Amino acid sequence: MSKWEKGSILIIALFVAGLLGFVVGSYLQLTLLQLEMANRKFYERSAINLAEAGAETAVLALNQQDWTGWSISGVDALRVLDPIDVGNNMIGNVTVKIVDTVFNPVIFSEATIDLISGEQLREQIKVVLTPRSFFGNGITATNYVRFEKASGSLDTYANIDSYDSTLGDYDIFLNRNDNGSVACEKMYSEEKNENHGMIYVYVATDPVDFPPEVGDNGKIYGVNTLPGVNVDSTRISADFKAAFPDITPITGTTAYVLPGDNLVELGAGTTLEKYKITGDLHIQENQTLRINGNVAIVVTDDVVIDGLLEVTEPNGRLVIYVKDDINIKQNKPGLDNKSKDPEKVIIYSTAMSNDVGALPSYTLEGNSDIYAAFYAPRMNVTLRKRSSGKFFGALVGRRVTFEGDYDFHYDENLKNYAGDLPTYMVGDYQVLKPFEMVTLTL
Repeated sequence: MSKWEKGSILIIALFVAGLLGFVVGSYLQLTLLQLEMANRKFYERSAINLAEAGAETAVLALNQQDWTGWSISGVDALRVLDPIDVGNNMIGNVTVKIVDTVFNPVIFSEATIDLISGEQLREQIKVVLTPRSFFGNGITATNYVRFEKASGSLDTYANIDSYDSTLGDYDIFLNRNDNGSVACEKMYSEEKNENHGMIYVYVATDPVDFPPEVGDNGKIYGVNTLPGVNVDSTRISADFKAAFPDITPITGTTAYVLPGDNLVELGAGTTLEKYKITGDLHIQENQTLRINGNVAIVVTDDVVIDGLLEVTEPNGRLVIYVKDDINIKQNKPGLDNKSKDPEKVIIYSTAMSNDVGALPSYTLEGNSDIYAAFYAPRMNVTLRKRSSGKFFGALVGRRVTFEGDYDFHYDENLKNYAGDLPTYMVGDYQVLKPFEMVTLTL
């Protein structure tokens, strides 16, 4: 082989080697670039997760009204969380700001991660909150709903449906709906051939105690239920889970003793007046407690209404925080909400989930109608009809018993009621683009 031929082969070999080197180098560079992009994506996702954790911290602070570790300026709040190790010797930092903690809270949560390369990743989310109502169902029982007969009665029926108070009074033809629900771990009839639930709303129960029982002649149905179908499976779900927070009584109250006068009046106008009764709030027979304005009463023991608790129009509004039992005897004459708006009478149980001893009970009975909303997730509630009494509003209890015939009409407008100290849930969530991010300072 000539020198020229040997030289040509060497040149070709060098060319091929160079080409292979270029290809391998390009491949390695591309692989490293892809690895770098994958790492960046991983830490971008980590930063978003950190920002979401910051937002959850803000929701918890709002719902529990616990501002430990927060800086407050006016109605805004700011918190810097402790640094978080995200791996590979890199630290994530989270700053959270709540804009308007009082009326319409909006959360901005930002996370930054300083990468090994020296670049800083920054992700920011915006969370718009909406108030959460305790009264999104019609009846909620953290344990069971039971239908049983009253003493001396034969067949009894509990009728449950819904209406919208913003459209006027309940009317079986003009303002009767099949919305809302009865939500409980278990639903049953004490005597299936005698006690029946006529449920014209949805039903949600726990999978362990599924399906719900409404008695031999009971029904679970709606406006679109086919004729002849007593239990409409499309209106039943097995996804009930109970989780209800404890209620803490309002503060800033004035000590009060209900006088023995035949007529006692509280409240004037829309300014909130706050009272505390140590012991029982007992309205005696032939006694009237009249609420003319915006009134809140904290009761450290029982509420017993043998006389009349009257909430007048147009400014009458009453919120009661009660520690123990409630007994409203509607034939004595009971609770008279003149506005017929259940939002105007709200009763909260302040019994705590860690309380020991006998569970308090609520007994609502009599001949007059009740327009109210009750929140008592650790109370046993009995709805007992004497002749014509009905319930308009919403109810949260531990065990709810319908004793005898009883009509319960859920006010759908209560699903929008968040209370004086509302709790919140996420209404809208978005990851902000760089040009949309805001500076998180007070």
